[in-house]
Amino acid sequence: MKMHPLSISMLSVCVLLATAPSLSLAADPDGVRHVSFTTIDHVEIAAIYHSALDTDTLRPAILLMHGGNQSKMTWVEVGLFDALAEQGYHVLSIDIRGRGDSGVGYEEELRRNPAIAQRDLVAGLEFLLAQPGVDSENLAMIGSSYGSNLIASWMMSNDGAIDIDTIVCLSGTAILFRFPPARADAEQHPINCSGLYVACDNEIDRYKADETANKLAGETLGKSEVKIYEGQVHAARILQHVEGATQLVLDWLDEEFD
Repeated sequence: MKMHPLSISMLSVCVLLATAPSLSLAADPDGVRHVSFTTIDHVEIAAIYHSALDTDTLRPAILLMHGGNQSKMTWVEVGLFDALAEQGYHVLSIDIRGRGDSGVGYEEELRRNPAIAQRDLVAGLEFLLAQPGVDSENLAMIGSSYGSNLIASWMMSNDGAIDIDTIVCLSGTAILFRFPPARADAEQHPINCSGLYVACDNEIDRYKADETANKLAGETLGKSEVKIYEGQVHAARILQHVEGATQLVLDWLDEEFD
Protein backbone atom coordinates (compact mmCIF):
# COMPACT_ATOMS: atom_id res chain seq x y z
CA MET A 1 0.00 0.00 0.00
CA LYS A 2 1.31 3.46 -0.87
CA MET A 3 2.21 5.55 2.16
CA HIS A 4 0.78 9.04 2.52
CA PRO A 5 3.56 11.54 1.69
CA LEU A 6 3.34 13.10 5.12
CA SER A 7 4.15 9.75 6.69
CA ILE A 8 7.36 9.43 4.72
CA SER A 9 8.58 12.97 5.19
CA MET A 10 7.41 13.81 8.68
CA LEU A 11 6.85 10.60 10.65
CA SER A 12 10.22 9.28 11.75
CA VAL A 13 9.53 7.72 15.12
CA CYS A 14 11.56 4.64 15.93
CA VAL A 15 10.62 1.54 17.81
CA LEU A 16 12.03 1.95 21.28
CA LEU A 17 12.14 -1.50 22.81
CA ALA A 18 12.42 -1.57 26.58
CA THR A 19 14.13 -4.23 28.58
CA ALA A 20 11.82 -6.42 30.66
CA PRO A 21 10.07 -4.01 33.04
CA SER A 22 10.51 -4.22 36.79
CA LEU A 23 7.13 -4.68 38.47
CA SER A 24 5.66 -3.24 41.64
CA LEU A 25 2.14 -4.41 42.40
CA ALA A 26 -0.28 -3.33 45.12
CA ALA A 27 -3.58 -5.16 45.43
CA ASP A 28 -6.81 -3.15 45.36
CA PRO A 29 -9.93 -4.56 47.07
CA ASP A 30 -12.08 -4.17 43.95
CA GLY A 31 -9.80 -6.39 41.89
CA VAL A 32 -8.03 -3.56 40.09
CA ARG A 33 -4.34 -3.43 40.93
CA HIS A 34 -2.21 -0.32 41.02
CA VAL A 35 1.00 -1.27 39.27
CA SER A 36 4.23 0.35 38.17
CA PHE A 37 7.05 -0.58 35.81
CA THR A 38 10.19 1.05 34.47
CA THR A 39 10.91 2.14 30.90
CA ILE A 40 14.20 1.66 29.05
CA ASP A 41 15.25 5.17 30.11
CA HIS A 42 14.40 4.52 33.78
CA VAL A 43 11.11 6.40 34.03
CA GLU A 44 8.69 4.79 36.48
CA ILE A 45 5.26 4.46 34.90
CA ALA A 46 2.16 4.20 37.09
CA ALA A 47 -0.86 2.26 35.86
CA ILE A 48 -3.97 0.37 36.85
CA TYR A 49 -4.40 -3.22 35.77
CA HIS A 50 -7.34 -5.59 35.67
CA SER A 51 -6.57 -9.22 35.01
CA ALA A 52 -9.06 -11.61 33.44
CA LEU A 53 -10.43 -13.86 36.17
CA ASP A 54 -9.39 -17.13 34.53
CA THR A 55 -5.63 -16.86 34.03
CA ASP A 56 -5.43 -20.57 33.18
CA THR A 57 -7.01 -19.71 29.83
CA LEU A 58 -5.25 -17.31 27.49
CA ARG A 59 -7.25 -14.13 26.98
CA PRO A 60 -6.67 -10.96 24.90
CA ALA A 61 -4.97 -7.96 26.51
CA ILE A 62 -5.51 -4.27 25.86
CA LEU A 63 -3.25 -1.27 26.53
CA LEU A 64 -5.00 2.08 27.03
CA MET A 65 -3.11 5.28 26.18
CA HIS A 66 -4.71 8.53 27.39
CA GLY A 67 -4.72 11.99 25.84
CA GLY A 68 -2.43 14.91 26.58
CA ASN A 69 -4.39 16.47 29.43
CA GLN A 70 -5.82 13.20 30.71
CA SER A 71 -4.64 10.35 32.90
CA LYS A 72 -5.03 6.62 33.39
CA MET A 73 -8.29 7.33 35.26
CA THR A 74 -9.90 8.96 32.22
CA TRP A 75 -10.69 5.51 30.85
CA VAL A 76 -12.46 4.69 34.11
CA GLU A 77 -14.40 7.97 34.00
CA VAL A 78 -15.71 7.34 30.48
CA GLY A 79 -16.62 3.73 31.32
CA LEU A 80 -14.34 1.91 28.89
CA PHE A 81 -12.00 0.36 31.46
CA ASP A 82 -14.88 -1.40 33.24
CA ALA A 83 -16.55 -2.35 29.96
CA LEU A 84 -13.39 -4.07 28.74
CA ALA A 85 -12.90 -5.83 32.07
CA GLU A 86 -16.48 -7.12 31.93
CA GLN A 87 -15.67 -8.67 28.54
CA GLY A 88 -12.99 -10.76 30.22
CA TYR A 89 -9.98 -8.92 28.82
CA HIS A 90 -6.74 -8.11 30.57
CA VAL A 91 -6.71 -4.29 30.68
CA LEU A 92 -3.81 -1.94 31.44
CA SER A 93 -4.30 1.84 31.64
CA ILE A 94 -1.10 3.83 32.11
CA ASP A 95 -0.14 7.35 33.10
CA ILE A 96 2.15 8.63 30.36
CA ARG A 97 5.34 10.24 31.73
CA GLY A 98 4.71 13.76 32.99
CA ARG A 99 1.02 13.01 33.59
CA GLY A 100 -0.88 11.61 36.55
CA ASP A 101 1.42 9.64 38.84
CA SER A 102 4.15 8.96 36.26
CA GLY A 103 7.50 10.67 35.97
CA VAL A 104 6.73 14.09 37.41
CA GLY A 105 9.06 16.64 35.84
CA TYR A 106 8.98 15.26 32.29
CA GLU A 107 6.60 17.89 30.92
CA GLU A 108 9.32 19.91 29.17
CA GLU A 109 10.83 16.75 27.67
CA LEU A 110 7.43 15.85 26.23
CA ARG A 111 7.09 19.28 24.67
CA ARG A 112 10.49 18.93 23.01
CA ASN A 113 9.89 15.39 21.80
CA PRO A 114 6.33 14.05 22.21
CA ALA A 115 7.39 10.75 20.65
CA ILE A 116 9.56 9.95 23.69
CA ALA A 117 6.46 8.56 25.40
CA GLN A 118 6.49 5.66 22.96
CA ARG A 119 8.92 4.19 25.48
CA ASP A 120 6.05 4.18 27.98
CA LEU A 121 3.87 2.39 25.42
CA VAL A 122 6.48 -0.32 24.85
CA ALA A 123 7.02 -0.81 28.59
CA GLY A 124 3.26 -1.18 28.99
CA LEU A 125 3.11 -3.85 26.30
CA GLU A 126 6.00 -5.71 27.92
CA PHE A 127 4.20 -5.56 31.26
CA LEU A 128 1.15 -7.18 29.68
CA LEU A 129 3.20 -9.88 28.01
CA ALA A 130 4.69 -10.80 31.40
CA GLN A 131 1.28 -11.36 33.04
CA PRO A 132 -0.33 -14.78 33.56
CA GLY A 133 -3.08 -15.63 31.12
CA VAL A 134 -2.25 -12.97 28.53
CA ASP A 135 -2.52 -14.19 24.95
CA SER A 136 0.51 -12.73 23.18
CA GLU A 137 -1.19 -13.26 19.81
CA ASN A 138 -4.17 -11.10 20.78
CA LEU A 139 -2.88 -7.70 21.83
CA ALA A 140 -4.70 -4.43 21.18
CA MET A 141 -4.05 -0.77 21.89
CA ILE A 142 -6.64 1.96 22.30
CA GLY A 143 -5.60 5.60 22.27
CA SER A 144 -7.18 8.97 22.91
CA SER A 145 -5.87 12.04 21.01
CA TYR A 146 -2.16 12.21 21.94
CA GLY A 147 -2.35 8.56 22.95
CA SER A 148 -3.71 7.76 19.48
CA ASN A 149 -0.80 9.66 17.95
CA LEU A 150 1.69 7.62 19.96
CA ILE A 151 0.03 4.36 18.95
CA ALA A 152 -0.25 5.16 15.23
CA SER A 153 3.28 6.55 14.86
CA TRP A 154 4.76 3.61 16.78
CA MET A 155 2.90 1.17 14.55
CA MET A 156 4.41 2.91 11.51
CA SER A 157 7.88 1.97 12.71
CA ASN A 158 7.14 -1.20 14.69
CA ASP A 159 9.72 -3.82 13.68
CA GLY A 160 7.44 -6.70 14.61
CA ALA A 161 9.20 -7.65 17.84
CA ILE A 162 5.84 -7.04 19.54
CA ASP A 163 2.94 -8.17 17.38
CA ILE A 164 -0.25 -6.12 17.62
CA ASP A 165 -3.56 -7.57 16.48
CA THR A 166 -5.58 -4.35 16.26
CA ILE A 167 -5.62 -0.69 17.28
CA VAL A 168 -8.39 1.80 18.03
CA CYS A 169 -7.60 5.50 17.67
CA LEU A 170 -10.01 8.07 19.08
CA SER A 171 -9.41 11.58 17.69
CA GLY A 172 -5.94 11.07 16.31
CA THR A 173 -4.77 14.54 15.35
CA ALA A 174 -2.86 16.33 12.63
CA ILE A 175 -0.07 16.78 15.19
CA LEU A 176 0.70 13.11 14.52
CA PHE A 177 2.38 14.15 11.30
CA ARG A 178 4.70 16.59 13.07
CA PHE A 179 6.21 14.26 15.65
CA PRO A 180 9.97 14.89 15.70
CA PRO A 181 12.25 12.05 14.62
CA ALA A 182 13.29 9.83 17.50
CA ARG A 183 15.91 8.20 15.27
CA ALA A 184 17.02 9.43 11.87
CA ASP A 185 17.29 5.94 10.35
CA ALA A 186 13.83 4.74 11.40
CA GLU A 187 12.20 2.86 8.55
CA GLN A 188 8.61 3.85 7.88
CA HIS A 189 5.88 1.51 6.68
CA PRO A 190 2.09 1.15 6.75
CA ILE A 191 0.30 0.12 9.93
CA ASN A 192 0.55 -3.65 9.90
CA CYS A 193 -2.64 -4.62 11.73
CA SER A 194 -6.32 -3.75 11.61
CA GLY A 195 -7.50 -0.36 12.82
CA LEU A 196 -10.66 1.43 13.92
CA TYR A 197 -10.43 5.22 13.63
CA VAL A 198 -13.06 7.34 15.39
CA ALA A 199 -13.57 11.11 15.48
CA CYS A 200 -16.20 13.84 15.44
CA ASP A 201 -16.70 16.11 12.45
CA ASN A 202 -16.48 19.42 14.31
CA GLU A 203 -13.58 19.06 16.72
CA ILE A 204 -11.10 21.94 17.12
CA ASP A 205 -9.91 22.89 13.62
CA ARG A 206 -6.21 22.43 14.31
CA TYR A 207 -6.80 18.83 15.39
CA LYS A 208 -8.26 17.80 12.00
CA ALA A 209 -9.36 14.60 13.71
CA ASP A 210 -11.76 13.47 10.99
CA GLU A 211 -9.14 14.08 8.30
CA THR A 212 -6.51 12.25 10.33
CA ALA A 213 -8.84 9.26 10.81
CA ASN A 214 -9.19 8.86 7.07
CA LYS A 215 -5.44 9.26 6.49
CA LEU A 216 -4.64 6.58 9.04
CA ALA A 217 -7.20 4.21 7.53
CA GLY A 218 -5.48 4.69 4.18
CA GLU A 219 -2.16 3.68 5.72
CA THR A 220 -3.50 0.53 7.39
CA LEU A 221 -2.66 -2.82 5.80
CA GLY A 222 -5.28 -4.81 7.68
CA LYS A 223 -8.99 -4.20 7.79
CA SER A 224 -9.77 -0.58 8.59
CA GLU A 225 -12.92 1.26 9.54
CA VAL A 226 -13.56 4.99 9.98
CA LYS A 227 -16.45 6.26 12.08
CA ILE A 228 -17.07 10.00 12.09
CA TYR A 229 -19.76 11.23 14.47
CA GLU A 230 -21.49 14.59 14.33
CA GLY A 231 -20.47 17.08 16.99
CA GLN A 232 -17.53 18.65 18.81
CA VAL A 233 -16.68 15.95 21.35
CA HIS A 234 -12.98 15.13 21.44
CA ALA A 235 -11.00 12.01 22.28
CA ALA A 236 -12.08 9.61 25.05
CA ARG A 237 -15.10 11.79 25.84
CA ILE A 238 -16.65 10.50 22.61
CA LEU A 239 -17.26 7.24 24.47
CA GLN A 240 -18.98 9.09 27.27
CA HIS A 241 -21.17 11.45 25.26
CA VAL A 242 -21.88 9.78 21.90
CA GLU A 243 -24.47 7.03 21.97
CA GLY A 244 -23.20 3.74 20.61
CA ALA A 245 -19.51 4.70 20.54
CA THR A 246 -18.42 2.36 23.35
CA GLN A 247 -20.36 -0.53 21.81
CA LEU A 248 -18.67 0.20 18.48
CA VAL A 249 -15.28 -0.31 20.13
CA LEU A 250 -16.37 -3.46 21.98
CA ASP A 251 -17.83 -4.99 18.81
CA TRP A 252 -14.66 -4.15 16.88
CA LEU A 253 -12.46 -5.92 19.42
CA ASP A 254 -14.76 -8.94 19.52
CA GLU A 255 -14.51 -9.28 15.74
CA GLU A 256 -10.75 -8.76 15.53
CA PHE A 257 -9.59 -11.03 18.33
CA ASP A 258 -9.21 -14.69 17.34
